[in-house]
Amino acid sequence: ERRRQHANDKKEISMLAEALDHHRRGFFTRYEFTTAAKDEHFVSRFAVLGIDIRHAGQFFDTIAGIGAQHIQVKDFVEKAVRLQGIPNGLALQHISLQLLSLQNDFDDYRALRLTAPHPN
Repeated sequence: ERRRQHANDKKEISMLAEALDHHRRGFFTRYEFTTAAKDEHFVSRFAVLGIDIRHAGQFFDTIAGIGAQHIQVKDFVEKAVRLQGIPNGLALQHISLQLLSLQNDFDDYRALRLTAPHPN
């Protein structure tokens, strides 16, 4: 079941990537990707697959390499499949802030316990 789902996801990502290759060159550009990512339907199709492309430029850099202006469709598909379900930077930042808040709460609790009078 898991292999079949993986194959279906890969097929869907491939169809999305091929749709960006309007001239059938075997690749698409950063501009084509970031322009397509302005369409909520396009973004949501990736989201259903567990891939967050809301920050399209950042995502393209992650997949193609910083400064790259194009990527081969097959390379995009292979790399995008590997990123399925991986939290994006904003999600990781949010988690980090939550952990920091918990640490501060724990430190406050510990300080109160150390300064509170102990019953004898």
